Amino acid sequence: MGNGGGKMDKLKAQFMAQSRAQFIAQSKAILSLSLLISTAICPCTVSFARSGGSAMSEFASAADKRAATSMGESIAASNLITIGQMDEHFALKVTEVLKGDKTQVGKTLSIGPRRSCDAYPTKGNTVAVFWGKDGATTSIVDTLSGEQNLAALRCLVKLYAIGDEHARFTKLSGLFVDPSSGCPEAKHLDLASIFKKEFYGALPTMRDPKTFEIVKNLYPKVAPDEQLKLLTWMADTRDARAVPLLLDALQSKDKFIKSEAQNKLSYSWSKRPEVKAALQKLHVVELDRDLAARLPTTLAGLGELDLHQADALGFDYRQFVKDGQKLRVIGNLPYNISTPLIFHLLSYADTISDMAFMLQK
Repeated sequence: MGNGGGKMDKLKAQFMAQSRAQFIAQSKAILSLSLLISTAICPCTVSFARSGGSAMSEFASAADKRAATSMGESIAASNLITIGQMDEHFALKVTEVLKGDKTQVGKTLSIGPRRSCDAYPTKGNTVAVFWGKDGATTSIVDTLSGEQNLAALRCLVKLYAIGDEHARFTKLSGLFVDPSSGCPEAKHLDLASIFKKEFYGALPTMRDPKTFEIVKNLYPKVAPDEQLKLLTWMADTRDARAVPLLLDALQSKDKFIKSEAQNKLSYSWSKRPEVKAALQKLHVVELDRDLAARLPTTLAGLGELDLHQADALGFDYRQFVKDGQKLRVIGNLPYNISTPLIFHLLSYADTISDMAFMLQK
């Protein structure tokens, strides 16, 4: 039995070693095939792998990085911006210089190693290349293609050359409202979405307090979805000049703007007298005595709180209705009473605007 067991152990070890070797060999074959495929589709993925980075993560995130980057960032980081056509050797024949040395027009510039498949220009396309210099090394900061993008870039390079922040944002807000007002190319191309994205991308660079007024004045001129973005940005700056707009937004017909205004006022400016007066009273119905005792501390900062220690299933909610204003009901409902409580609340449907619940399993 002892020798037989030893032989079995030896055979098992040999089998495991062979299986491991076969697995490694198969994995190498699959990896080689995947690299071959990726090279045929997009050679730059292999260059990332050779440099020690993650090829797939770089490839997957390239589009996200492009979407998150404003043209202003790339313009600021470049000392030369050229437009031209890519030839068969992946060199750029320069036809325009938007920023930097104008003598580069007519020259052919080598692009060099690819940075990522998403950002690297395609042969035959008209593209803009943003060149940056770090000491003696010249590198590509970004690339851009597409008729609309190039048209917007021509206008934005001139705009970002304006040194005064207030004047620069004034021009940019003008493009936000009416692209054709400051960009001739926008008369025959739809550049609105590009300029809106650029405006939002530029907001974090704002340093001059006077520029806040530009955003504030832009707010009533735009559609509700854009108003929501601007209102959120102004509120997040914690600048008190946002308070009047937030108070006005409490009367908005747009439920998202109204909700955002109430949230921002509650969390950031709840102690201001005019905010306290504007925020609606929060009524809380809670049967549990211990939990009810903790709620005033837990809900501090959400406006005036009126706590009712009572059974929600038998409570008369109509007493909260004042001056014809309808109620908004929210709650975390225990499993055993969720259905009867919802039916009880539905009996007050004529006085309730909406209800939002978390239902326990």
